Amino acid sequence: MQTRYIGQTKFLVLDGRLFRDTEQAREAITNIEWARDRLSMPNVRFQNGKESHEVANQMIDKAEDTLMDYQVFTAGE
Repeated sequence: MQTRYIGQTKFLVLDGRLFRDTEQAREAITNIEWARDRLSMPNVRFQNGKESHEVANQMIDKAEDTLMDYQVFTAGE
């Protein structure tokens, strides 16, 4: 997880976007990073019938929804 300081305020960075440093934003970014890693691996079927890529995509969607509440502005990198 990347961070950036503007003045003395710490922000979380994901894909060139800045987010307030909160527990919810940290968890959402961690979930996105995990899901992206999972999507780079072969798809597997779980015992409950769901596939790993389906679960990863659902996790990304939910995490992105959460992050919308904490986004400050784009980093302009």
